[in-house]
Amino acid sequence: MGAELIGWQQKPQGSRPERQGGRSRRGLGMGMHTWGGRGVAGKQVSCTINPDGSVELRSATQDIGTGARTVLAIIAAEVLGLEPTDITSNIGNSTFPPGQGSGGSTTTPSMSPPCYDAATQGAGRSSSPRSRPGLNAQPEDLSLREGKVYAGRRGPR
Repeated sequence: MGAELIGWQQKPQGSRPERQGGRSRRGLGMGMHTWGGRGVAGKQVSCTINPDGSVELRSATQDIGTGARTVLAIIAAEVLGLEPTDITSNIGNSTFPPGQGSGGSTTTPSMSPPCYDAATQGAGRSSSPRSRPGLNAQPEDLSLREGKVYAGRRGPR
């Protein structure tokens, strides 16, 4: 496919070495390269919102100095209307949900989507009818900001 795209078969006139004079030669070449791991299927992050409002993320992925713990906390905090310091990122334990291995700068970017999904699902559960007694509101009328659940479309901005 690559050869077809660059016109490999249609060699320009004068491209054959025997037709070129001098020490310099001109030709057509191609190089391909891939780097880094593509990640593994089944990467997961669990997000637990406890009754006291504390939030814990868990994944078996690790942080070898790239800031994965911090980035995951930032993602969850943004989804949940909290500060990153309000989130506990527990990673690196093989009993936690499976995570991305290190290699090719892929840990943080490949763990961010499952973290976002987990926090979004956690937010949905925290606004479910079971967890919102007395609010007298539908889930779509609830919002999470500043670490609190607000009923109605207004709440603080």
